[in-house]
Amino acid sequence: MIKPSRVSRLLALFGDQTIALFVCYGGALAVSLWAGAGTAGAASIALGPAIAIGMLARSGRFMTSRDALAIAAAHAGISTAFGIGPAHWAAALAGDLIASAVGAAIFCASRRTKLVGSQPALAAVACATGIVAALAGSLTRLAAAPDWSAIITALPAAWGSAALSIALGAMVVLTYGRPAAETGGLENPEATPKTIEFFISSAATLALALAAVFDNRPISMLAASLALLWFALRYDVFQASAAAFAFSTFLLALGHQGSWRGLAGWPFSPVGDFSQNVAVALLTLPSVFVAAVMSDQRRQKMIYAYEATHDGLTRLANRTRYRQVLDRALKSATVTGQRFVLMLIDLDHFKAVNDNYGHAAGDQLLVEVSERLRRSVRASDLVARLGGDEFAVVAAISSVNDAMTMAKRLVEAVNQPCELSGVVFEPSITLGGALAPDSGFDRETLLRFADEALYEAKRAGRNTWRFSAGDRLAAQDVIWVDGPPSVEFEGETVLID
Repeated sequence: MIKPSRVSRLLALFGDQTIALFVCYGGALAVSLWAGAGTAGAASIALGPAIAIGMLARSGRFMTSRDALAIAAAHAGISTAFGIGPAHWAAALAGDLIASAVGAAIFCASRRTKLVGSQPALAAVACATGIVAALAGSLTRLAAAPDWSAIITALPAAWGSAALSIALGAMVVLTYGRPAAETGGLENPEATPKTIEFFISSAATLALALAAVFDNRPISMLAASLALLWFALRYDVFQASAAAFAFSTFLLALGHQGSWRGLAGWPFSPVGDFSQNVAVALLTLPSVFVAAVMSDQRRQKMIYAYEATHDGLTRLANRTRYRQVLDRALKSATVTGQRFVLMLIDLDHFKAVNDNYGHAAGDQLLVEVSERLRRSVRASDLVARLGGDEFAVVAAISSVNDAMTMAKRLVEAVNQPCELSGVVFEPSITLGGALAPDSGFDRETLLRFADEALYEAKRAGRNTWRFSAGDRLAAQDVIWVDGPPSVEFEGETVLID
């Protein structure tokens, strides 16, 4: 499976977007020239404009003169390497430049008007871009034809293959490495397909594509289309788009050679080429739209799952999520003996803030304190808002000193001045904690001890912390589970029972 981090590595390798455009467009053009031309004289696949449009749209910019020079240089070099003279490749270059410029402009305009706010909308814009950009490029390339009849005859076939290539190619480039970013780091509640399933699906699709080419029966091509739908249902938009793009490129590249002529035995003519393009589009594009719809549904599920387990104001875990994590930690402590600490936290004098400065200021203070708590723990630890000015932390530890260090860090992190709406606050918290399994193996017992420690800390003057040793220890004989803490904590932290 392709990981999003590889996108940044690829861009870092090229260093400059124009250089990346030069290299990628040149490679795509080489594949297109290798595949050959159809009966209309146009390339059977138009990968060059597809890659150029995708890269320009991904960077959110219109085509610049520097981009045009990069495309022209790559086109001249690759065409010369294939033995094509300037008189022949100049018209093709003009068509690619116009198609790329028009396609990039459509995507930029769609982004500015917020027409690509969802994956289905992105797929629709990609198809519309392919249709318009391919038409503009094909008209430009065929402008040198001796008469209009030649243009009318050749245009449908040249336009059809270019439109499909641009639509699918742009989707591949635009969705590469994007799913994780688009979910905002939300946890996917559904199981992710394993890598072995991806390779098996790819191999099956390739086998069906070969059968569609050499068996030349409708059932073979329909089976290949169903394989593409499997990608749409099981994977994200990038995988589905890549599979559809590869499948369509494979069929279009072989179509002009007579390896297959589709469902109805199309003749070797521009009309036959156009019919073939339509058939390939009907076989491949539905899977991309299905994948786009499924991707949006998965994202909505992730958003609903997140909102059900997180506080709307502070974005911390809510009471539901807190109980889930606490129960899981208690189960782990029971089975494996993994020690963890439960900390209950109250924001000191929060009611006075609401009374004197209003609830808006109180909400701002809650958000600021929540962020300070979040920054003071590890990514694997849980910080939750239980309601009002009450918070909780569940964190794995290896010793009592770990718990004391964390408590000290939390109290000191919060007790720093902050300015909110022109008013300077110096918030503080009071913390009570209990260790598990030292203090018990069930939620109620652990909560009772942590709550007792919290109120003992409040009686000690707030802006401090206390830990309960649990009812295993006698009142007159306080015993540290791992020996006494370091000198740093002497006089600041006590165990109560």
